[in-house]
Amino acid sequence: MTFVGMICAGFGFRSEVSEACLEDVFSQICGLHSVTGEIKACATVTSKATSAAFQRFAQHQNLTILPLSLQQIARQKPVSYSALSYKLYGTGSVAEASALASAGDGATLLGPRLISHSGQATCAIAKGATK
Repeated sequence: MTFVGMICAGFGFRSEVSEACLEDVFSQICGLHSVTGEIKACATVTSKATSAAFQRFAQHQNLTILPLSLQQIARQKPVSYSALSYKLYGTGSVAEASALASAGDGATLLGPRLISHSGQATCAIAKGATK
């Protein structure tokens, strides 16, 4: 699911993340960036997309969940770097790579990922190309 100019939120998170943590980091990053269109989807790696907290978060935000393969994630060029993320997922930032991959070819980040206050989640927002 990608659309021209679609805005997507990408997430990285620990298995014990809470819905409140996801809500918090999402609202923080939306407040930091000028989102000029409605966010349609949230994305993460397939292995995390079935998390109960992530599922509830997406439902409450009315977002479509886009599970992404490790290959889709690894093709992206995030601006942030976490050695652990790179070791486990082949990317420096699961959140940034997920946002970029889900927003489609030519997508750009609205800014670097934001780390939640608890350190259990990261979120980034990307906008797809308009042409």
